[in-house]
Amino acid sequence: MRDFLEIFVPVILPIVSLFIGAYIQRQRDKLNLEQEAFFQKKRENYFNVISPLVLMISNGSNKREQEKIITKILSNEYRKEVLALSLYGNDEVVKSFNNLFQFIYNRNDIPDYTDIMMPLLGKILLEMRKELGNKSTSLDEYGILEFLIKDIKEVKIKSIKDYNNYLKNNS
Repeated sequence: MRDFLEIFVPVILPIVSLFIGAYIQRQRDKLNLEQEAFFQKKRENYFNVISPLVLMISNGSNKREQEKIITKILSNEYRKEVLALSLYGNDEVVKSFNNLFQFIYNRNDIPDYTDIMMPLLGKILLEMRKELGNKSTSLDEYGILEFLIKDIKEVKIKSIKDYNNYLKNNS
């Protein structure tokens, strides 16, 4: 019996180790593929949810276009995307989105709401950016929107005043 163990253990042990290693590697690869698919789905969802909001900000002076976009934002199709965001997104993204939506629901009380929407939208974009991998971003809520708005510096000053007034009146 001892001869049997001395001969077969050195042969069997590497084979068993090879199978265990292959199994672990296959499980790790499967998990990586699932995580990558989830990440892609999250990115697509974020893009679908944020696109109408970016259009709304970039069409700031065109109230008619803004109302069309708001109609889309309040549609059932869009709400399905937002529901997916609430399931896929981290807490900070969901909280930021909730803040913006609460503002959109109450926008009729505010004459020039796009200026107040800017920091809310910027906050969402920053939280999405952090979650998608750029955790150490140095941009602020306005810096991330500079590509959309030509006179962002002037808008920022007005927007901060309007936003602070909004917070003071709705707290």
